[in-house]
Amino acid sequence: MAIKPTPKSSRLDPLIDAGLIVADSPLGRSIAGMLNTLHSEGSVGTYLADVATYLRFCHTAGVEPLQADRDHLQAYLAETDDRGYAPDTRRRMLSVVRRVYDEAIERDAYAGKNPAGHLGRIKGGARHGEAALTADEVASLLANAEARIADPDTGTALRARRDHLLLSIMVFTAVRAAELAGIERGDVRRHGEYTVIAITGKGDEPDVMKLNESLERLVRAYLDALDAAGIAVAADDPLFFGIGRGTPPHIERRAGRIAPLTTRSIGRIVDESLKTIGRDGHRSAAHLLRRTSVTLVYQATGDLLMAQRQARHKNTATTVEHYIKEADALRDTGIDHIRLPKHD
Repeated sequence: MAIKPTPKSSRLDPLIDAGLIVADSPLGRSIAGMLNTLHSEGSVGTYLADVATYLRFCHTAGVEPLQADRDHLQAYLAETDDRGYAPDTRRRMLSVVRRVYDEAIERDAYAGKNPAGHLGRIKGGARHGEAALTADEVASLLANAEARIADPDTGTALRARRDHLLLSIMVFTAVRAAELAGIERGDVRRHGEYTVIAITGKGDEPDVMKLNESLERLVRAYLDALDAAGIAVAADDPLFFGIGRGTPPHIERRAGRIAPLTTRSIGRIVDESLKTIGRDGHRSAAHLLRRTSVTLVYQATGDLLMAQRQARHKNTATTVEHYIKEADALRDTGIDHIRLPKHD
């Protein structure tokens, strides 16, 4: 959603109207103080959009902005990378957040050092991420997750069914962790002849993900298992949420509503699952599955446009530079195609 600035006296109004802040609050005053150092209304509009992006991240991550720490900011940077923002844009977005915390510290609204400071240099150009999982690794990953569904504890089995579905959706659709965290029960719907999941994509643009028959069955089995466990999930409740042990299992709630999994929780689920196939220690584990999905599509089709559509990128350059990561990067390189004539 585009954030348009209003006159200087009401610059916070777009954030207030979007339900992201309360005007007369330490956070609101800190943001207002930062905005009031700007003279160009164009800059105000850009900074408002960047602040809004960060505040939405905090909401999805389940953390109050003035309680966020360095780990939260690292996760935010990983998400901006995952969403395909250019390096220069990511540097500006981090700078804006850093200025908000500087203002909050100045006003004694944030205790400690600026969590957005000294996070490392955001490099330009291609990001040489880890190679995608192979098809065999993906099959093992999902099989290991599915095997845990047989646990005799209701809560543990239901959590395993949730994780198996979550991992399957990520592998087959290349959905981002933030998009996954925002899916509600009512977002699973029919769209013509297809079953789809409605999501909020990059730039808060609405989009849909088509499900194949396998994913349809997994979604149906998960929802049936929730019903069997006596867990009532309303249309506006999250599809993926925390599930504790026991019968019936404990479900985390906030303000009377089911609390969604945060992007950090999703990252931990993916990381723990990757460890079962010997791929561990990833800060951006969820992004690895997204990269894997795009790479597998390209390997199967050889169609760059299809891979671009899978990633939902606006241009193929982003897909090539950041997402298509072969499991064996040396398998097919330029040197393999050079053929010189033989001389006697």
